[in-house]
Amino acid sequence: MNYTIKIGNDINTKDIDDFYPLIDFNIYKSKDWEKIRQRSTFIVQIQDKGKTIGWGRCVDDGTFCMIYDMAVHPNYQRQGIGKTIMDEIKKYVAQNDFYSVSLFYNPYNPTVKEFYQKCGFYELPIAMRLKK
Repeated sequence: MNYTIKIGNDINTKDIDDFYPLIDFNIYKSKDWEKIRQRSTFIVQIQDKGKTIGWGRCVDDGTFCMIYDMAVHPNYQRQGIGKTIMDEIKKYVAQNDFYSVSLFYNPYNPTVKEFYQKCGFYELPIAMRLKK
């Protein structure tokens, strides 16, 4: 397949909204996208004929970097698209020499854990979350 890599915060939120429920990732509402776009420091999308089929983003402060929302449409999974997204993120990370690069993942999905480990991530034993 011949996919297009798009870097920048001009994200196609309609396409992402369409496939997020298919991957059981329903945390965002349409009102959230503008905030996400503005506050993300790096966004990469993979498109097939102009339609977004995968994306990931980073938020950083120049020293620490967090990767968020890496997702690939179910019809396009296991085709190297997630690796392509991560490769683009790793290029961004290398250009910025961050002290630390982290991400969150669903611990109940062993496939996702394995994917991130193959990309060079390792698990940390600690994390905490503020109660709402």
